[in-house]
Amino acid sequence: AKESNVELAYIRTPTECFELEGDEDGVRIPFKANTTDVVHTHTNGTIHPSIADLKKLYWRFKNGNVQDHSNFRNCIIMGDYIMVMEVEDIARINYLINTEQIVTGIETNIIFNQELSNLYDNIMQKTLSGSALNHFARFLNFMRTMDSGFKISLHKYDSASGAIFSQYVNDVTDYESFFQNTNTSCIKN
Repeated sequence: AKESNVELAYIRTPTECFELEGDEDGVRIPFKANTTDVVHTHTNGTIHPSIADLKKLYWRFKNGNVQDHSNFRNCIIMGDYIMVMEVEDIARINYLINTEQIVTGIETNIIFNQELSNLYDNIMQKTLSGSALNHFARFLNFMRTMDSGFKISLHKYDSASGAIFSQYVNDVTDYESFFQNTNTSCIKN
């Protein structure tokens, strides 16, 4: 994978695909009706969503942009790795959105639930220090703690063999076994 400081993205609907280019600070991905895929790169060495990414992800559901829940994917690409979030429990996602008010505001100013933002900061330790392995493990802990309604899979492209290794990683044990199976100690420091 080509190294770049510019984040790239695409958003797909059943009839269109929009390719986007951002900058070092991120990429603005629009909210489109009937979204099926949201994909973007990370250049900061992390393969998990930021709190801003999660805020926009849940807003897509609140705003009705995702109609086909069973085929929706939210992906983050970092180097040879792809993290995919798929709907596991739409009732839980709807509960978080409608009852817990996980996201509020308008598209130009989306506010994530402060208690969950604080939990994210506490679990993620507010910094990018440490290995990507540790950060991803903390992210899985956050998602499990909040009972997010999403299932997570991790994929690694092996350039030597052309193979793609894939595994659902809903807890730290799954994640660690994925890296043992792909002979990788961590994504990137």
